[in-house]
Amino acid sequence: MGRVVAAVLLACAAPAAAATWSCDERHEVLGKTLVLARCTAHGTYTAGGDPIGAANPGVDLCNSDNRIPVAGMASAAESGTTGQGYLVTYGRTTGRMYFLTAGDTPGKGNALVELNGGTSVEGATVMMLTLCK
Repeated sequence: MGRVVAAVLLACAAPAAAATWSCDERHEVLGKTLVLARCTAHGTYTAGGDPIGAANPGVDLCNSDNRIPVAGMASAAESGTTGQGYLVTYGRTTGRMYFLTAGDTPGKGNALVELNGGTSVEGATVMMLTLCK
């Protein structure tokens, strides 16, 4: 009986899944060079960022599995689910989305800090403008 209770407690204490991203409403601009996409996060944020388009970022960000993102600019994100707003950056070399927020002492002259891992970003939506090749 004690082992069953311990197993249940360990299962409940498992860390939350990393955020996943889904991108829709992709619009090609200037031929197929620039793509504007709306991307939504699901789950919890991972310290160090979460990959976007983990299977193939070309499909999510460039509207084609034959193209790759070479640069990206993200808008601020807002979550209709949690009500939170974040500044978002895209790491070109890592292919990860990074969420930034105010630190413990927000104010003039204080830098933004990365969102704490494990924080829910469910429903956070960002517009991505991506340069593709």
